[in-house]
Amino acid sequence: LCSLGIGFIFYNQNPKRYYLKGENSFRAGNYIQAVESLNEYLSYGFTDDYTQKDRYYLAASLKNQEKYPLAQKCLIDVINNNTRENFYVQAVVDYAEICRMNGEYSRFVTHKLEDVIHSQPGNMIEDDIFMQLGYQYLFAKDNQKAMDSFLKTSSELGKLGKARTHVNMGQMESAFEIYEDFFKFYPASKYISEVRSLFLKQVTDYAAHHQQKKDQWKSIGFFQKIIAYFPDTKESENARYQIGECYYELKDYARARELYYEAYEDTVHFKDDEALYKIGLCYFELNQFVEAYKTFNSLINNFPASVYNARARQWSVQLKKDLEYFQE
Repeated sequence: LCSLGIGFIFYNQNPKRYYLKGENSFRAGNYIQAVESLNEYLSYGFTDDYTQKDRYYLAASLKNQEKYPLAQKCLIDVINNNTRENFYVQAVVDYAEICRMNGEYSRFVTHKLEDVIHSQPGNMIEDDIFMQLGYQYLFAKDNQKAMDSFLKTSSELGKLGKARTHVNMGQMESAFEIYEDFFKFYPASKYISEVRSLFLKQVTDYAAHHQQKKDQWKSIGFFQKIIAYFPDTKESENARYQIGECYYELKDYARARELYYEAYEDTVHFKDDEALYKIGLCYFELNQFVEAYKTFNSLINNFPASVYNARARQWSVQLKKDLEYFQE
């Protein structure tokens, strides 16, 4: 009993227990407790092997809590003072990951990544190193180096990096192919929301760009991608409407009316009044004056607050006069 009591006292007074508690908390995902215990161990001022591990687990815990500035400060401490190569390399990659998430170029971490590639070829996390290096080159606008690095990684983020590099190089079709492959092969990826957001913005901008250049057929193709990948959204309704605009510009009023009607009839009601107004114009261009009159009246009755209401009234009045004249 006396021996057990002495052992218990020794354990409670042994600083190593704070490190062990911190490491166990880190591995269990309890990062708040990990930071508390790991800091307690560091407060003793040791410079042993546990100290090196402690510093890394502390930095990683802060990163996982999204306390990025403090995590980066601790990671620099690990990078500058750690002699264990595995912690050094992982700390460099973690620092680079924070930069990637913030969209920031860091000359410091770029040089560290390059050093690891040159000094440790075949490193067990080489895939991550090339991926992070690619993003640093991407943020530095060195597209060729970025692409070279992304081609050496098979990670999901590496594939997205290739797409972003294609965008920077004006190779939009190549970027869209990567995004579409991502939707097909990685639907459960944790990055899928990021991919969808990037794809939607870029394909919308590119479709609008071609629309402004009067390249209607290319514009139609890109708007169709939005309909395919973002059904039942404001974006897909707008895409249908914009395809209608393209056909209207091409003077294919029958096809334009069909697309406007699809925008009007879908489950979203973002552009219904505008679509209905354009349906009326299509009927007029097709010389279907009775249908045009009915459509404009439908807009007047169903959307009294619409900005198109006044114009619809003007058309309705004129069409009524014309119809009465022809009946006479």
